[in-house]
Amino acid sequence: MNGRIIPMALDAYDTDGLQGIYCPETSAAKNSRHATNDAISTAGTTFGGLVGDIASTVIRTGAMHTFLVAYREHPSRLDIDTRESSSSFSSSSYADGGPSASSPIEFESLVSMKPELFHLGTSGYGIDILCENIFYKDDVLFLLVSLKNGSAVSYALSDPRFSVESKRRTKRGLQYEKAIFPKQAYGLGVVQPDATGKLVFTFDKVALTRGQVFRIYFYERGGARNYVITLGPVDINRAKRLN
Repeated sequence: MNGRIIPMALDAYDTDGLQGIYCPETSAAKNSRHATNDAISTAGTTFGGLVGDIASTVIRTGAMHTFLVAYREHPSRLDIDTRESSSSFSSSSYADGGPSASSPIEFESLVSMKPELFHLGTSGYGIDILCENIFYKDDVLFLLVSLKNGSAVSYALSDPRFSVESKRRTKRGLQYEKAIFPKQAYGLGVVQPDATGKLVFTFDKVALTRGQVFRIYFYERGGARNYVITLGPVDINRAKRLN
């Protein structure tokens, strides 16, 4: 100031948010730029397609992004503008594939149904899980499950796992196991103490043969209270059908 140098205890930061002044022609900057370009190229080559584009974007910008992905096995259009109303993703409020399906069933009406099954359940550590209803509609399997929390702590339900398995497990012999993924899932979340949560799962047509069972694995997020419900061929194959 006025020809004098005044010492000050300040730190300098460049526009990229890093401490220090960026010098583009230094060897460190060149090495960093080459490493970034190599990482982007490797990510695109390794993953490919949409995943590779997402990985390249994250590496290039250094920021995390949220990507909304809509999947349909037989889409009517290949581009979806997420800036439009959320009706494109409103199928989660319906139980049979979305508003375009014939006579859609809203989940709110399902959870209000009276229990008709009382033999398919499990309990322990203050948690009671019961499969209350099983039925088909348009070859879509519906499972209505209740989770009652009688413990003193909340129960955070992680994504359950579903599979068709051999009823008996032996050390010798062929074992059958096939993972089943739900079309829709409703009610997943946290069940507070002295409360009951209602869950609804829908699946494409499922049929069991002799010696097979349908198992549902429930996992506690951040805990160890895990449970299993087993459904037999009679429970699945002879479920009632709704018109």
